[in-house]
Amino acid sequence: MTNYNKFQYTFFTLIRLLSRSAIGAIGVVGIAALSLSSIALADPLNIHGFLSSSITKTNHSTPYIEAKEYTDNINYQSGTVMGLMLSKRLDSKVSFQGQLTARGAEPDKSHAYKPKFELLFIDYKLRPNINIKVGKLIPNTYLISKHLDVGASYLWARAPVEVYETSYSFLTRVNGVELTYQKKLGDYNLRVQPYIGRLNETLVSRTTRTVASLDSESVFGLSTELETQGFHLHAAMMFADSIMTDGDGSLVHMPDTLILSLGVRMERDAWMMLAEVAHVDVGKGKFDFTTSIIDDKIALGKLETDIPPQTGYYITIARETNEFTPYLTLAATNATQTLSDNKLLNNIQNNFLQEQKSLSVGTRYYASNSLTLKFEYHQAEILNGTTGLFIYHPSKNEDLRLWTTSFNILF
Repeated sequence: MTNYNKFQYTFFTLIRLLSRSAIGAIGVVGIAALSLSSIALADPLNIHGFLSSSITKTNHSTPYIEAKEYTDNINYQSGTVMGLMLSKRLDSKVSFQGQLTARGAEPDKSHAYKPKFELLFIDYKLRPNINIKVGKLIPNTYLISKHLDVGASYLWARAPVEVYETSYSFLTRVNGVELTYQKKLGDYNLRVQPYIGRLNETLVSRTTRTVASLDSESVFGLSTELETQGFHLHAAMMFADSIMTDGDGSLVHMPDTLILSLGVRMERDAWMMLAEVAHVDVGKGKFDFTTSIIDDKIALGKLETDIPPQTGYYITIARETNEFTPYLTLAATNATQTLSDNKLLNNIQNNFLQEQKSLSVGTRYYASNSLTLKFEYHQAEILNGTTGLFIYHPSKNEDLRLWTTSFNILF
């Protein structure tokens, strides 16, 4: 039995032991949610949302960060994202939630600002401390994964890119089942969230630079959080067996992708510290170029090679002073390459190497009760001959400098 099948068996056995009628109840809920009589008796529909927008400029003509493509031209679009959140409690045990999102930065540029549901699920309270969610979910992979789009909810003008903007940060939405277990441990709250499902994402391929689709029929993961006043510890893992289809038709099978993360947030008096490390180990990548529409690629045939493991990390120190919260972030990302005698395989591995270190200084400013402004200067140095988080090797040999002003509201 594979690791995935063992997890799947254990996960669903746990649900059955908790309540043999839970899954059936959720199915009934799905029908009841469409009933006018149920809607009439339920709580009113809640509608709220967020909008984040930014102005950015770098000192390089080479685009920085996949999909966002920050350059030395002023960019008004890539940092814009709006979300409209709908939620409704149908009865004491059942509710649903959806989030309609439109963003300026999309891997496929023709989809910019096109609204789509990025969150849509039914939530069933199985026990006072146990919930089951079924639908399209945001896995709790990183410290702020659940609210990464909501700029007003966190300190930075941009979440540290070495963790949140690498090639492996695209695993953001899962269609499946998530169980949430909560328990009080003295002054601490413990939350455990296992999930299982599948995913489909659109991204930019590291090997062909084309818009690609990533599909996985087998995704499972687990996150654990421990919280108390002024302290939040987060740990998570995700395992995925996935296939990426590049824009030219070639395939990459990544059967053993593993993502691990550990993060902490601490507050004392006016001081705040955040730190996080994320490690991705894809293992063997199985490349099939015979399905490509490009003759030169077809000639490459089928290849198998190790994809370099990647580790990103950061630490942020901040101090709140009235309306301002200035902060300093040090961050880096490293990759490990295993060289072979095959030059072609080494070249393929090079496409996955992202190494850099950076320093960011900025401040958050509460301009009003509804508007938060953020200003940030980010400087990055690429390492070991890689592209860092540039899309390709920069045209000039100097550190990246990125200036950002962001505007964030909740409504």
